[in-house]
Amino acid sequence: MNQLSFIPLGGIGDVTKNMYLYEYNDQILIVDCGLGFADEAMLGVDLLLPDISYLLTSKKRIVGMLLTHGHEDHIGALPYILPQLPDFPIFATPLTAAFANDKLKEFNTKRRVQTVNFHEPEKNIGSFSFSFIPVTHSVPDTSHIFLKTPVGNFYHGSDFKFDETPYDGKVTDYAKIEKACIAGVNCL
Repeated sequence: MNQLSFIPLGGIGDVTKNMYLYEYNDQILIVDCGLGFADEAMLGVDLLLPDISYLLTSKKRIVGMLLTHGHEDHIGALPYILPQLPDFPIFATPLTAAFANDKLKEFNTKRRVQTVNFHEPEKNIGSFSFSFIPVTHSVPDTSHIFLKTPVGNFYHGSDFKFDETPYDGKVTDYAKIEKACIAGVNCL
């Protein structure tokens, strides 16, 4: 039976350690790879990481990773987690990719994030296809992700704010959101 599973490894219950899995048959697509931040009660703890034990023990193939934006709670765990995982492509919009690649370079990690522009046609990765949708947020170049799968379409909405007057002049692409809705969304 073909089904898609959505598995959060972080980001649920608080706003940190964002990492989500879309699993279809023997394939896994990861969205985000973020840090959590310790509070004053966590003596001796500096950073919190998503629990990737499922990824380390799963026999399923990771086909790729998509990054929604450049905040640490969405990209900060990359240099800690990627060395533990097999090689796969990673995609993000230009500024997000630049932030992530600077972080990876700082930690002497060989892996790099590939840039995808908002106007590019959807890209295929395993059984998934995706496109980035521009949304406003407190960091430029933030995106939502429209995922097409063999069992239906999914709208992965990360952080956003509907700001009609952002400082960089780049507003949320409501037309692209509407186009995704018209295509049909099984789950938001």
